[in-house]
Amino acid sequence: MPNCREAIDLIKNGEEKAIAEAMKRLYEDEELKKIAGYYHRRYPQLGRVLDWEDLLTEVIIRLIAEIQAGRGPKSNCLAYLRSVCRNICEEHRRENNRLAEAVKLLATMYRIPENQVLREKVETWLEKLAGQCRMLLWLYYFEEPPVTDHPQLAEILNGAGFNVGPGSISTLLSRCRKGFRDLLNGDTSVFFDE
Repeated sequence: MPNCREAIDLIKNGEEKAIAEAMKRLYEDEELKKIAGYYHRRYPQLGRVLDWEDLLTEVIIRLIAEIQAGRGPKSNCLAYLRSVCRNICEEHRRENNRLAEAVKLLATMYRIPENQVLREKVETWLEKLAGQCRMLLWLYYFEEPPVTDHPQLAEILNGAGFNVGPGSISTLLSRCRKGFRDLLNGDTSVFFDE
């Protein structure tokens, strides 16, 4: 992978023009594209958040940051890039799992009658989401009883004018949870303050 070694030398140079050239070479490197494609396929839940080109971009940005911090590959550049790519995929997987657990906890707290302020705040924040996400998160987490059957969810969403197949519910749920987190800027404390 000659582009990798050359790119590292350019990044170590530290000048913007050299870093831009390094990025160009890395984007064009077929081996690095194969690595990003492989890990993107290996982590199917990643497809809900970013495509393989986005993963490639994250790998390149991480490599530049590591080299600028005095770290980076010492000898085997290809193995290092595989490791960076795997780490990024694992970070996204863990974030997605944490987010799903946070929404489940929020739904549990919502159902406790004494949490009236929390109920009002959840409803207010859900109203800020786009139509199908608002409806899907409400049905899946907050409806009594929750609607978790994917064909049933698709049928309800389609009845409301959204074109959703049962097979796409998992992906849509992941996207909607991410949208909810982004809306909150990751700060769930808004549900607990007076």
